[in-house]
Amino acid sequence: MPACSDNVTVDEGFDVLDYNYDSHIPVRNDISIRGERNLWCAVIVQAFDDLDHKEEGREARRWLLHDKKDFPFVCFLAGVSPVTVRKAALKRSESVSLRKKILPEPV
Repeated sequence: MPACSDNVTVDEGFDVLDYNYDSHIPVRNDISIRGERNLWCAVIVQAFDDLDHKEEGREARRWLLHDKKDFPFVCFLAGVSPVTVRKAALKRSESVSLRKKILPEPV
């Protein structure tokens, strides 16, 4: 029996990493697929940009480095490796932290 919460139904055992997104596109159109991938890539790029900001950076860091559900799914939709993105995010996060220690933000 499917689990149900907030009017959303998901079959038991549903795994986003096994989900075949392409099979649910009614007409295969390379332009629309490319556009969707660009959209999800933009979500990842925005999270990287948010690392530089105090408020947004906390949430972006949590999502990029620790999220186990949405992050891999977004990477899948973007057509990129979550492991590669996570390694790059860790490197960028460390760089931002080091920069903030050397050059504190003006008050």
